[in-house]
Amino acid sequence: MATFTRQPHHPDFTELGSENTPGEHYELCCDDIEFASTYYCGASYVRDGQRWASDGPAGLSLGHRTREDAEQVQIDAYLANSVSSTPRSAPASTSDSAPLPTTWEQALAEAKERGTARCSAPALMASLCAGPLQTMVGAVAPQLVWEGAQKSGMTAKELLHLCSTDPLAVSDLMWL
Repeated sequence: MATFTRQPHHPDFTELGSENTPGEHYELCCDDIEFASTYYCGASYVRDGQRWASDGPAGLSLGHRTREDAEQVQIDAYLANSVSSTPRSAPASTSDSAPLPTTWEQALAEAKERGTARCSAPALMASLCAGPLQTMVGAVAPQLVWEGAQKSGMTAKELLHLCSTDPLAVSDLMWL
């Protein structure tokens, strides 16, 4: 039987989100393997009372009343998928000189064709970069940010978190 637990992304920071603070992201684990995360979404376009979100096997899921509701969506998707997860903190396997496995154009085409809920990780990140990235961060080149994030082994969730916490670091991704 699988054991599901939650833990704060940063062990010393356990504050839940609210209208005054984004709070801490919580990682969901199955038998000590991270497979999803939940967080409080303070964005103005999200309705009050439906601000919990999650990211994991079910994709990005917004608009949940409670953290538990957001977690349950990811747990259900995890249990429905018989493929075992690998830890999210696994180091990137690409070297600096290796070409990216997917081009910017291929990733955008896949996101458009399959939708963000069913596309690959590079396509999901390309959709983020082509869409809300410049609104969130400012004057950056979406393709260069995507390429830098791919080279550094970031996930779309990590890039999204970086957009909301350190826009200058997002800009630095253009030069990798």
